[in-house]
Amino acid sequence: MIAVRRPDFRDMHAAAPAKTADGAARFGRCPNSAGRFSPLSVALRIVRSCLAAALCCAGLPPSSASALTPNDFYYSTYQGYLNLIGAPAAWDVSTGSPSVIVAVLDSGVNAATPDLAGRVLPGISTTTGPVLDGIAISHGTQVASVVAMDINNGIGGAGIGRFTILPITVTNTSGSNTSYWLADGVRRAAAEGAKAIVISQSTLTYAPVNQAAAEVADQALVFVAAGNSNARRSEAALPNYEHLIFVSGTMGDERAVWTGGGSSWGPAVDLSAPAVSVLVADPTVLPNGYGLNSGTSFAAPIAAGAAALAWSINPDLSPTQVKQILFSTATDLGDPGWDEVFGHGRVNLAGVAAAAAATVPEPAAAISLVVLAAVGIGRAGLRRRGFVRSRFAPYTYR
Repeated sequence: MIAVRRPDFRDMHAAAPAKTADGAARFGRCPNSAGRFSPLSVALRIVRSCLAAALCCAGLPPSSASALTPNDFYYSTYQGYLNLIGAPAAWDVSTGSPSVIVAVLDSGVNAATPDLAGRVLPGISTTTGPVLDGIAISHGTQVASVVAMDINNGIGGAGIGRFTILPITVTNTSGSNTSYWLADGVRRAAAEGAKAIVISQSTLTYAPVNQAAAEVADQALVFVAAGNSNARRSEAALPNYEHLIFVSGTMGDERAVWTGGGSSWGPAVDLSAPAVSVLVADPTVLPNGYGLNSGTSFAAPIAAGAAALAWSINPDLSPTQVKQILFSTATDLGDPGWDEVFGHGRVNLAGVAAAAAATVPEPAAAISLVVLAAVGIGRAGLRRRGFVRSRFAPYTYR
């Protein structure tokens, strides 16, 4: 479990669950505001979405297609790592669908978290104990917030998408788990309709978990935090489990390697994602409900969120197709191609959104009509504002 504190980059999975927030970042209160969009801005957002997909598919950096900047209070100051993975361009395609369920196998999730309001299902336990509420041990709440905080709602921060969270308790009241509780959690999550499953827990052996993931491979993808030992996990210690997607951690900026400590790495790593100073929501532990935390516990939900976003865009994608999209669009870091530190690369949310959108059957004529309608709305808005004097008058806008 991970203690909420100023990160020291040691193995946070092995740390005892904390009940204080002495070292957590403290922020001010969040004002409440709502974003409004005019017909012109809606039209421009449609056009920019098309351009974003085209740019990503052309292999340009995710940031080059950026469009939506959320009004969430802490986004601009503390969530630069989301810009790094191309979230704004991805959100112009989709901000996620509540119909997509992401299961968080952890210590429960606090359903009263404001940024998760209305999108937390009743909890389930696969342990011999009760369903935990994500309050006494808030690690699960923080993990869930990274993947599913609301976007552009004027408070807190932004998650990867507006998904629905299924909390599955896989720890006892001391924060300990067993491999079989985790394996049963995977099966139960798939049975309840979860498409992406997050395990930000270390356990003695992943073999039972891999077996469970194999059983539900045609229903869901399972993402596992690689750990924070700042060391290589050998083939003997952590073999390359075929049905588990292990996620290592990177810095939240262009410095890829997690400096000052760091992620575990090795043959099992499939993907990487930002893991340092990640914004989390926790209304009971953190003084103002939000803070920064570090660890691959928070890289795994970013990767799971990318998969959930792909399913939000095209619900008909198979888990195999989504996995291929994640791997093929990832930003290659380190040695060319797959490597033990970054796997196939760092999650590229813009690339995932563009690739998923490209799989949606859409007649060319229908696409043309959408673009023409967008341009028509834009011209009408400009004409009302005096920028277009006549039907044939040229105009420009930025």
